[in-house]
Amino acid sequence: MLQAAIRLAVVAALASSPALAAWADLPTPEQVGFHHCALIYERKTRSKADLLPYVSHVASGRPRAWLFHAFLFLHFTARSGVRTDDGPTTRSDWEYQLDQWFAPGRDLHALDEAVAEAARRLGKPPRPRLVLLTIPYPNPTVRDFGAGLDGASLDLQDQDGVRKAAEWYVGEAVRRFASAGFRHLKLWGIYWMREEMPLSDEPRVRTVADVVHQAGLKFAWIPWWRASGFDRWRVPGFDVAFLQPNYAFHAWTHGGSVRRNRLAAAADLAAKHGLGIEMEAGDVVNSEADRLAFLHYLADGATGMLDYQRSAMAYYLGTETIERISTSNRPQDRLVYDSLARYIAGNRVPDPSPRLALNRTGDVLEARLSSQRRISALDILLDEPDRSAAWTGQVEVLVRKSRAESWRAGGWAIRSGYDETAGSRQVITVPIGQVASELRVVAHGQNGRPLVPARLVAETLERETPRSHAARGCAYVVSPRASGVYDDDGAKLTDGYVPERGFSEGRSVGWTSPSVAVSFDLGASRRFDRIEAVCQGGSYAAVNWPADAIAMISDDAPPPASLTGQG
Repeated sequence: MLQAAIRLAVVAALASSPALAAWADLPTPEQVGFHHCALIYERKTRSKADLLPYVSHVASGRPRAWLFHAFLFLHFTARSGVRTDDGPTTRSDWEYQLDQWFAPGRDLHALDEAVAEAARRLGKPPRPRLVLLTIPYPNPTVRDFGAGLDGASLDLQDQDGVRKAAEWYVGEAVRRFASAGFRHLKLWGIYWMREEMPLSDEPRVRTVADVVHQAGLKFAWIPWWRASGFDRWRVPGFDVAFLQPNYAFHAWTHGGSVRRNRLAAAADLAAKHGLGIEMEAGDVVNSEADRLAFLHYLADGATGMLDYQRSAMAYYLGTETIERISTSNRPQDRLVYDSLARYIAGNRVPDPSPRLALNRTGDVLEARLSSQRRISALDILLDEPDRSAAWTGQVEVLVRKSRAESWRAGGWAIRSGYDETAGSRQVITVPIGQVASELRVVAHGQNGRPLVPARLVAETLERETPRSHAARGCAYVVSPRASGVYDDDGAKLTDGYVPERGFSEGRSVGWTSPSVAVSFDLGASRRFDRIEAVCQGGSYAAVNWPADAIAMISDDAPPPASLTGQG
């Protein structure tokens, strides 16, 4: 039986406009006005005790040193239940945010009290703690927003309506802040909630930016990885922007394909376009993998590594992560919190990944760990600024627990392409999933070209979800047939329908991982001359056209569904 498998490497390959930043580097604290800014998401309650471990490094319930310098308050879900980043919010939703933040005893008042509490032990803070307040996305579908300053209801499809809504909101925020009587807080500015900026949104952003600047405030933005408009953030008037690496959410730790090189690629991309870096903590309380990923952010930022520790940056920390790890008695929780405090203080945070002692002989590279560890995968990090000179070929990794043992198969990977989104920071990942203390990397390059790694990183997890199983790649039938959502027969990759509203309509097939395998059983041996892959793409949710497509065929068994494997 002839079977063909098409591996579609769905990789964002967005064209970048010329650098527009006034500084062609990561923004400094002096340029921005703060160094470390914590994102504070909505909660039902928030007290002084909740915010004290953000304001200061707390140990045994007592402040030991100052911690974050700035605080960005956000509501992700509006009072009406719609999302504030793209939903049709109205004046009552916007007003509810302000009511919550300025309510006595919580949020801003609690923050001011927390600074006062820390100051009683640490002395007066060197400067006021800065505050950023979020403005929801002024959705143009909202034709009846509510009253502006003149009492007339506003139409957000019209730029004048957007301006008047922003003037009311920013003016109300400034008025409330001034009358609150905060002793230790200063209003830095406003944050734009939507995390992408298609060209159609630039007029709205520019309008709000004008209002913010006329109020004497600054305007900030945090786009996700390569979001639409990330490289033209200065054009409509943002004063600072921070790029989300999204390593914490789409990495191998979450079943994705983003690897350790993403942090380096993000630092390069941010510096090229003048953005800062957002640090991102996943579920570090419950997930060993998420703890490792966050510690990678901290370790890689050091001087001599990626050097973003010196720059202004924002921190995504979930809803109550800091509250939980700062009061926990578990060593793994204290490690994360204390490492964060160490990082903010300007000190180096150790890399949680094991250090490797390397020895090279020809095309064979051997790496030794200090002790036996369960190795999830080996990342071979490459520095390849020239795509035409990129290494291609096959890599095999052998493993053993000690020198008394013979080498055994660990894993393999075939590299045939180049990840445009990573720039020069390329990676070859070899899955292993075995306990070992020594690794042997054997490279078989096309045209005899040697593999020259910039760095090897062995990722380890004590508790790991299996990456493969006996049923993988096997055919199966679901009986009885599940009820369908769409009006096709369920046996087609696509029904040929092109959504009028694009990817958000939910009628497209898409994947968030950069490599996708689609297998076709032709039913019998057939002759064919070519394979065509017709794709729909765009910037929505970072789904883009494939950078390349690879076809593998077999006449006796299914070809590999991946270009990597264990054993």
